[in-house]
Amino acid sequence: MIKIKGNPSLPNYYEVPIPMDKPKSDWNYNERRAFILRRIIEVGDPQLISRTKISNLFDVSQQQISKDINKISKSINQHIDESKLKMEIETAFRTIKHKAIEQDDYNLYRKAVNDWKDWMFQSGHLDREPEKIKHEGIGEITVIFEDIEEDEMDD
Repeated sequence: MIKIKGNPSLPNYYEVPIPMDKPKSDWNYNERRAFILRRIIEVGDPQLISRTKISNLFDVSQQQISKDINKISKSINQHIDESKLKMEIETAFRTIKHKAIEQDDYNLYRKAVNDWKDWMFQSGHLDREPEKIKHEGIGEITVIFEDIEEDEMDD
């Protein structure tokens, strides 16, 4: 018998049905995690959900809710569709960019660029610190030059 340490394949919590017809105390951990994921989606950021409220709702510790959130994160990374994700991020970024330019709100644009950069670093898609440049009217913005050598930029 081969024993595998850890769980090599977590469920896709987007697809786990939430049993609203039974008491939360009867839910298994996958159902609880699916509920937590949907709550994170509603508020837009895992840091914005109250671990105290959720732990009380399910009668588990706050530490358990933090562990659940870590498992949700690992599951998302296992089940992520890279091409779809890239398209969604690009679309969202361009939408914010155009809206910011239409409204002359360059702070919104700068924030979107920085949030996108932070996500790229955290997800491992970006390995080095991006270049910061100054642009008249916009101020300092972040520009990422991927796979371009310094000497190639002169051409």
